[in-house]
Amino acid sequence: MVDFDRPDYSKFPKFKEAKGYEGVVGPGDVLYIPIYWWHHIESLMRGGHTITVNFWYKDGPNSSISYPLKDYQKVAIMRNIEKMLQDVLKDPREVGPLLRTMVLGRFTE
Repeated sequence: MVDFDRPDYSKFPKFKEAKGYEGVVGPGDVLYIPIYWWHHIESLMRGGHTITVNFWYKDGPNSSISYPLKDYQKVAIMRNIEKMLQDVLKDPREVGPLLRTMVLGRFTE
């Protein structure tokens, strides 16, 4: 793995050619990264909680994704995310509140 603060160019010579983008994502924001794009994330919250969900969705085994997504594709993505969260949280009652927090942010009135 590349250490971004002190990259070892002898081990990773092509890292010199890497071009990056930098941004700040706040509570309730979502950052879309296209499928298979390599990414590096650092938390600015100084010990606070950060949630990252990686999800690769393919339309089918022999087809490609076209945008904008169709309604059935959006439903498939939502169902898969809900299932992943339920598998991790173990309690289906926690899925809804977590999704609400992810969408609206922690600091809602």
